[in-house]
Amino acid sequence: MAELYFEPFVGCRYRAAPIQLWLLAESHYEPDVNDHTPDYTKRTVDLWAYQKRSRFFTSLACTITGEPAWKVDRPRVFDQIAYSNFVQSFLNGPRLAPTEQQWHSGKLAFAEQLQDLRPTHVLVCGRRLWDHIPFEGAEEWRTPGRIGAARVLGMTHPSSWGHSWRKWSPIVQEFLRC
Repeated sequence: MAELYFEPFVGCRYRAAPIQLWLLAESHYEPDVNDHTPDYTKRTVDLWAYQKRSRFFTSLACTITGEPAWKVDRPRVFDQIAYSNFVQSFLNGPRLAPTEQQWHSGKLAFAEQLQDLRPTHVLVCGRRLWDHIPFEGAEEWRTPGRIGAARVLGMTHPSSWGHSWRKWSPIVQEFLRC
């Protein structure tokens, strides 16, 4: 499919992990228009999950492990997951909604990534994104070419004011046990 532009980040231990967790966020926003390359997502995760700190990536790691920020080993967490953004073009800034065309292109890229990543679990970051995920049923959808079902869970966006890793961690950990 031609709609996938941003290559997903795939941790070095993702394919061998017993739980293949795909973290799906909504979009990139970046004022630097000279840096729009297909490996942008990979470089973003490398920078903010491995080298520097960010509220978003730290909150994701805390939510998945149940460990506080001072204790969580972000590289270990991200080594075992896949991460991508649904929208395949940059937004002009944070908290801006994608256009209908961006949502449509995202659905095509989503299908391609779902087939390639073959996750056992998909964690969707944010209600607005959850409302645009093309799946059947309220909680899960079947992944073509896979035995069983890829489970999906929507949670508040880790950068939102309402997100609490302490609240979401038990829910996510129970989701990952299923």
